[in-house]
Formats: sequence, structure tokens, C-alpha cells
Amino acid sequence: MRAISSPLKPLSAALCIALLLGACSSDTNEVGDKFSVCHESDGPQVRDRSFNQNADAGLIRAERKLNITAIRRNAENTEDYRSIVQGFLARQCNLIITNGMRTEPEVRIAAKQDPSQNFSVLDATLHDGSDPPNPSDSNVEEITFATDQAAFLAGYLAAGVTKTGIIGTYGGMQISPVTVFMDGLSAGIKKYNEDHSTSVTLLGWDGANGRFVGNFTDRVAGQTITREFIDAGADIIMPLGGGASLGTVAEFREKQYADRSIIWADVDGCTTLPGDCKYFLTTVEKRLDNAVFEAIESAVNDDFKGTIRTETLKNNGVGLAPFHTFDSRVPASLKKELAKYRSRIIAGTQPTR
Repeated sequence: MRAISSPLKPLSAALCIALLLGACSSDTNEVGDKFSVCHESDGPQVRDRSFNQNADAGLIRAERKLNITAIRRNAENTEDYRSIVQGFLARQCNLIITNGMRTEPEVRIAAKQDPSQNFSVLDATLHDGSDPPNPSDSNVEEITFATDQAAFLAGYLAAGVTKTGIIGTYGGMQISPVTVFMDGLSAGIKKYNEDHSTSVTLLGWDGANGRFVGNFTDRVAGQTITREFIDAGADIIMPLGGGASLGTVAEFREKQYADRSIIWADVDGCTTLPGDCKYFLTTVEKRLDNAVFEAIESAVNDDFKGTIRTETLKNNGVGLAPFHTFDSRVPASLKKELAKYRSRIIAGTQPTR
């Protein structure tokens, strides 16, 4: 574990420059004599009701339960990734956590610059696949999520309750942490069709190409795509656009749909958007909060390991949220089928892509 630096240690000119580049703000706690965790969110908002907010919940829990100091920075654009990571490196944080695969290049650079600095990266693929990892990977923990497992269940559910036989999905960008949801959703729909001799179709993803906003912030684009899907007959929409997904919620609010629903992603929509709970059939949960807390806890306990950690249905790292207001609309027989497939996925006997 990196030793906790003294707050009285003088800063060199180079360090001051790096701190400035890291966009340090006056309203966050400085490192001081506590265990410090520096966290970079991917996007201009932490409270995006999705990925960033979910990860930050784990950081908040660690602040309360582990007595750590948290330093937060938001990468508002791709140019911010390097300055933030380099600022954290200069600050000598005990643990640096970054959100998303778009931070990979800068983490690779920084991890080689300082092999004593520990990193945890959410939704990334930095390791070369060797087990145990090569020495060059030993200071990087890669946390991945088998969201296709939970999304398979969501697809099966959606195919079982749709009235129009049409489901839509779109993403922020065509990157693997997004398309893995789509793959699982598609596989679940196909399995339901196979089991029940139905022909439910999926708009927005064919396994190779689909609908993408191009970023994770454009709510207008998210709303436009949602409207297009609904005009094409879709009665269930699964947005995977981060902040852009709020455009789907906006469309449902405007039209006050009673015969259509949303499958949310990452964190239970009824928790982050309680006023819109009536629109959420379920949520494919990606327990970033648990992953972040566990990463910090292991580092605080001097048990950090540079390795690949995968969150699955089996370890409750992913899952389906309750059906909330839709519970009575999901037949008991369908709930039994979902439980059966959940068990098969955990046992490794049911493919989810």
C-alpha cells in the first residue's frame, strides 16, 4: 500500500502544475492524514441517475464506513482524462478509481509511470489475460460486469409482457460495456421466442449494428430515438445512454404513457427517479456501488490485488431490480421461468449472448 503522505510536505513546481491540470477544486477534502481515494467520473455530471451516480454511491459509503478522504473529479470531455489522472498521480492518492473504458489509455500510462500507485478501473479491459497478471498489471484492478446475464432475464421478461411484440433499445456509444447489455437483451428475447413460439422483435440492435446517440449526455437525442421506436410500435424501451437515457424518461413524462414501459440500467430507476417509478418495468442493475466499496475496502485493509474481478449474478454484482408497480402485470408463470433461467445462468448452463 502506498504510504500516506504528510500534508506538510512541500510541493515542487512540477507537482503544482499537475495539480492545476487535475482541476482541483476548493470544495473537496484534501488528502491530509487519512486514506485517500481519488475518483474520476466519466461525464460532466456525477448525478446522472445512472453509471456515475451508482459508482459515487460506493464512494459515499466508504467515506461513512471506512473513514477515507474522497477527492472527486469529473471528466467533462476526452481532453480531461489525462489531466485528471496525472493530477491524481501527482497527489499520491492511496487509490485511484476511474469510470469506464475511455479512461483506459491514461490509466495505462500512469500505472507504468508509478508502479507503486494502485488503480481500480470500472468497465475496462487493461489486463493482457494472463493469470496471475503480469508484473506490469500488478497495480491495476480491472472490474468488469457480466451485465449480459441480467439483461438476458430482462429480455425474457420484456418478451413475456409486451403487447405489441416490439421492444427497442439504444446506447450512448457503441462500446462493449454498452453492447453487452444489448447482447443479453437480444438473447433473452430470442430464448423466449424459442420457448413460446412467438416472434417478438428487437429494434436498435442486431448483434453488430444499432442505434447510438454518440455520447452519454444528449437527452434530446435520447428522446428523439425513443419517439421513433414508439412510432414503430415498441411498447418497451431499454435506454443505455447514461445521461442521454433521461430523454426516454422525458418522452414518457410528456406523453404520460400507461401502456408502455422502460427497462432502466445500472441502478434501480425507482430509487433514483422515484417520481417516474410508474414507467419502470425493472432495471438491469450493475452494482457499481458495491464494486467501488469493495475495491476501497480491500485497499484500506492492505489487501489490494492487481487482478480481473467480474461481477455476476452469482455474486450479486448484477441483477434485476423488483418490478415495483408492474409486479401484478408479470404472470406467476413468467416469474417462475425467470427464476429457472437465473439458476441456469448461475450454473453456467444457459448462454446469455
